Amino acid sequence: MIRIKFRHIASLISGLILTMILSSCGSTATMTTGLENESYIIVTSDNQYKNKEVVVRVDDMNTYEVKALPSKHVVRKGKRIVVHPGSHDVVVKDRSGKTLFDKTIFVSSRFSKLIELP
Repeated sequence: MIRIKFRHIASLISGLILTMILSSCGSTATMTTGLENESYIIVTSDNQYKNKEVVVRVDDMNTYEVKALPSKHVVRKGKRIVVHPGSHDVVVKDRSGKTLFDKTIFVSSRFSKLIELP
């Protein structure tokens, strides 16, 4: 009688262990989210080029046509040029081709660099 109880308990324990082992098998999925690693360039002007279209060339590769907004409207209405953090050669010209800005700038991650035109 004692043997039957021992066998019964042993099979019950081995069944529980087997259930735990089989139920723990499976794949796990992880998901990581965070802030994008990007920076922004915004063109502003409070004088001659206010609300006028200008052409912005970044690193001799990408060209953007943007409107130079007054500095008080930049936060809400300004068109942001998305760039990777780091150094960039930026040239800004008006519609007639006159160079208004030609410098190498450094933009930190998640920050905006304001280019102020005359």
